[in-house]
Amino acid sequence: MAEIKNLHPISGNEVLRRVAGVRVVDEEGAGMRVNIGIRGLDPDRSRPVLVLEDGVPVALAPYGEPDMYYSPAIDRMAGVEILKGSRQILYGPQTIGGVVNYITPNPPSEQEGAVRIQGDQGGFYSNLINYRSTFGNPGFQVNLLNKGAKNIGPTEFKITDINSKSLFNFNEKSELGLKLVLYNESSNSTYIGINQVMYDQGGNDFARLAPDDQLDVQCYSVSFNHVYRFNPNVKLRTIPS
Repeated sequence: MAEIKNLHPISGNEVLRRVAGVRVVDEEGAGMRVNIGIRGLDPDRSRPVLVLEDGVPVALAPYGEPDMYYSPAIDRMAGVEILKGSRQILYGPQTIGGVVNYITPNPPSEQEGAVRIQGDQGGFYSNLINYRSTFGNPGFQVNLLNKGAKNIGPTEFKITDINSKSLFNFNEKSELGLKLVLYNESSNSTYIGINQVMYDQGGNDFARLAPDDQLDVQCYSVSFNHVYRFNPNVKLRTIPS
């Protein structure tokens, strides 16, 4: 978590590139569509890689159509776990290339709140409001992320990401987690992009091939996570979603 805070990444691609053997291809410059290749496999839409958030697949249809049109925002993450060896077979479909698990922070023992505001060229902005606390047994946290840009090369986008996470400890062996995600994105970043001549000219004054090109992505999810610890070395994790 400390390394991510020190890095101040604009997208998760900046974090993933720091791991040996992981190839990340930028698509629109903002990390909205992550393209990850592990072990030399094609990174297009991260098809051979299982992408998770807190152990839950985030692809819109992970078993039938695993293309990554939605990527968890690195702004609200505590860490990223990457599995490249044989262990990934335990985690579900599309793991031939490996597993990438985005990890959100758990509720703290004391009340905390934070506001983070970022800005950069091209009208880029990222505003994150976070509040988390624990009241006796249950703990919870709520994040509101508002992010966008007017001109990152040819890309314009707006993202609203609301995320809540609750944790209930029944006893020292058993705990239940509940997580809600509401994500809404509108951007002009689809498959059309720019051609080679536009790229060679450089600069930010691009003429788009399709000026009305637009992609809207909505992701709404509810997931439960139950953990039972038989002993310090053996635990059972159940994740219906």
